[in-house]
Amino acid sequence: MNLDQNKATLSLHIGTPAQTNMSFGQEDTPSRGMLMSLPISEIDFFDKNPRRLHDVSSYAAIKESIRSSSIQQPVHVTQRPGESKYVLAQGGNTRLKILCELLEETGDNRFRMMPCIYIPYSDETTLQVAHLVENELRAEMCFWDKACKYAEIRDIFQDESDSGKLSLRELEVMFSDKGLTVSHKTLGLFFFASDNLQELQEYAFKLSHAKVEEIKKLHSTLFSISKSIQLDDSFQYLWSDVLEQWHNQYSATELDVHELYQFVLDRFKFEYGSEAFSETENSSDKDKIETAVKQDVNLHQKEVSENNTESEDSDMEFVPAKVNGTKADAEDEPKEAELITLEQTSKKLFSAVRKLLAKVSLSDCFKIHKDFPYGWYVEYPAFEHISASSAGNAIYAIDVLHEEAGNVFTFLWKLSGIDTFMFDVGDSSNPLLTLKSDSKLRIAYEDPDKYDEYTNCGIGNKENIIASLLNWQTNTSHEFHANIVEILSLSTQYNNLRKTGAKSEE
Repeated sequence: MNLDQNKATLSLHIGTPAQTNMSFGQEDTPSRGMLMSLPISEIDFFDKNPRRLHDVSSYAAIKESIRSSSIQQPVHVTQRPGESKYVLAQGGNTRLKILCELLEETGDNRFRMMPCIYIPYSDETTLQVAHLVENELRAEMCFWDKACKYAEIRDIFQDESDSGKLSLRELEVMFSDKGLTVSHKTLGLFFFASDNLQELQEYAFKLSHAKVEEIKKLHSTLFSISKSIQLDDSFQYLWSDVLEQWHNQYSATELDVHELYQFVLDRFKFEYGSEAFSETENSSDKDKIETAVKQDVNLHQKEVSENNTESEDSDMEFVPAKVNGTKADAEDEPKEAELITLEQTSKKLFSAVRKLLAKVSLSDCFKIHKDFPYGWYVEYPAFEHISASSAGNAIYAIDVLHEEAGNVFTFLWKLSGIDTFMFDVGDSSNPLLTLKSDSKLRIAYEDPDKYDEYTNCGIGNKENIIASLLNWQTNTSHEFHANIVEILSLSTQYNNLRKTGAKSEE
């Protein structure tokens, strides 16, 4: 299929011409998927942006890319009832902010307009979840930002419920229904952090899954002690006060969980008296505290050895789920004995990915490359060899091969990390630069116009990829179900082996 022909076909599906200030009084509501070019003055930032911590170097790189090539990828916008202006509906806050800055700095009209895709407004919960999903997929959110946003959406769910109080498992299912697959255990850590660690202030942005797990253990143990001496009514006040004391005297750049742990423990011993702790020796509370401190020392040493590299949060994307929306149980994972080395795991993962690609006629897209996170990536298909005669109702070239080909490609594209590398401009170590010069991926990385062409005509934005993935995971009769569960399970095994220092076979 010729991409120029595709572009012409696509234009038949984008509705009326772009809305601008020259609408001559016409107030028709745009149709879903309508492509528009809007003045940035007519677009509001999403006021509850889940991501608050920005990487300075990454932001600067994105800004230079936009300065050079403007915005290539349209953002999604919607319109709240009764509002005249549009609001960002699925991420895009960073790009809009940069456009505003560049327009103010240069006065160049190139930065006055923004390409947009319209989606109808549903409700505030859906809008918040859409932004959270977008940031999850782009891996742009730190643990703390995720915790606060999930807690905020939890509050909305509970306000809308009859009981006003929802269990973690109920919330797990509700988030899953909205396209966010996250285990109830992780939700518990998010909610604990948001509800109990606000006093850490700027150090909260240094939190991770493992760090919060250890702090939560201490919180639970100290609360048990407070109950045993009938001081549980004032426990939360003391906890908050102690964290504030720690923050006021702490001056290091990084968050040392062991120091925090020991400070909190010492302050509670001072407030409750050593006898309160000694009285718990028989009930093993003291042992719990000492064990937890030792575990945290080991955790701290491990983090230092890894140069504070946090990878615990990466499992938030594409978590294997059962039909009821809960995370797969241990027995659903491949047996540990079968996955002794990284190489064995890699081979099984390669095979699983190939099987899925074969089902949508994309076998040739699978490529092995050691510099990608899982040792493989997916190359763009040969669009020029896709026959237009069999296009049917397909809008994008890739969907001529199979109605789900674009969704499968997008899922594997994100899982293999390509979306992150594609926007990581200016990094000489980017693995996309090691690909052959005729690689469509490399061409798209180096030429924004080609990336725009491949996306808008060849693949599509696939904005419903989360919903598709959830359907594949939970619908046991779907043709992709077994493949998806296997790929996600093996990916998790691979990550775990890397974290524990497993070596590939010689």
